[in-house]
Amino acid sequence: PSKVAGLTVISRELANDSTPAAAETVGRGLARDIAKKIDTAYFANTTPNGPNGLGSLTTSVVDTGAAITNTDPFAEALSKAEHQGAVITAFLGNPADVLALAKIKKQSGSNEPLLGADPTQPTQRTILGVPLIPTPAATAGVIWGIPSQFVEVVVREDFTLDVDKSAFFTSDRVAVRATLRVGFGFPHPMSIVKLFDAP
Repeated sequence: PSKVAGLTVISRELANDSTPAAAETVGRGLARDIAKKIDTAYFANTTPNGPNGLGSLTTSVVDTGAAITNTDPFAEALSKAEHQGAVITAFLGNPADVLALAKIKKQSGSNEPLLGADPTQPTQRTILGVPLIPTPAATAGVIWGIPSQFVEVVVREDFTLDVDKSAFFTSDRVAVRATLRVGFGFPHPMSIVKLFDAP
């Protein structure tokens, strides 16, 4: 697992005079930044001094063509994963792609969306019964079929937040540092399916 970290420096007056404590607010912001870095690394090819992501793998591929107009590419993705002894538990894509899919109707002249909707979970979208999850970290134009049994996220050291008043003693400032150690494991890359407009 690799370390991901963030550091912010604030004035001692801000740390002492604010409610809720500025250090805690800054810490929450650092946690969000670290989560974004992890998501970006997860979908990336290689990350300097970090783990290799989905983009570095040789996976199964489904050519979607220039535009997806029905669920056929997703049915093919499910089948390709099944040929590898896997079950896709989620599709992940950029919010722009998820929106484009959400606008597809079941047939011409219909207002009923192609994506399945569960009345008990109104914000969740599904394709052929599999959740479709938007994430800004995914590259636009690429949707990933992920089998959870063959994808590991290893957290070696949980998120820690440290506040140090001595580091910047001469300038009367407070340092807020957040760290986390995380890695990815893909023991069966061919069970993962990449859906995109293949050249």
